Amino acid sequence: MELSLSTSSANVDHNRATTSTDITIGGLSTGWRVTAPDPLPSWFSLSDNSGTANTTLTITYEENTTGTARSADIVITALDESGATSVTQTFALMQSPAPPSLTTDPASLDPVGSDGDAIEVTIMLEGSAMDWTASKVDANDFITLSPTSGDATNNKFTITYTANEGVSERMATITLTSTGGSGAPATKTLMLTQAGMALFVPSASLEEQVIFVNPATQGSLIP
Repeated sequence: MELSLSTSSANVDHNRATTSTDITIGGLSTGWRVTAPDPLPSWFSLSDNSGTANTTLTITYEENTTGTARSADIVITALDESGATSVTQTFALMQSPAPPSLTTDPASLDPVGSDGDAIEVTIMLEGSAMDWTASKVDANDFITLSPTSGDATNNKFTITYTANEGVSERMATITLTSTGGSGAPATKTLMLTQAGMALFVPSASLEEQVIFVNPATQGSLIP
């Protein structure tokens, strides 16, 4: 009995797609069938479970949103005339998780006034993202971050900024990073712009603002 596969494995990414292998039988083989796994996992399906001739077996796998890699060994068995099995081949299917993804609410920071205050930010982790960290890019002493790390459950942090006593606006850059089991780390940058204090110019008195000139006195001032 003869049974062969054109390829014995596939490493696929997290997206929904298909892969295939050609099944060839010969000798006393009268057919083939898939004998494992039984039952099939819900995340992939087969174009055929059995056949009596050479064929292309197509495997359709769903998007991997679990955050972890998953795999399955598909065992294909040759049948003899009596229906007994004696030759098997295994096709190994391995699917990667989605790469880490990080988004925030709010998605960006609105400019703030010169007074001190605080902003709460919610972090959403997707794909294989497992945790996150928050850090100041520069030594911006006017902001503090708390906490500076967390996970999908502990997903909020607060940006606290002090009053700006100068007249110029100032900016702070915050970098968020998340790592996971697949792909490069996900990063996002938040920019905080704080206005300077308004410059107060005392107004002139009414006598200084309004001057009456009496032409008869050659420009003498009249209050």
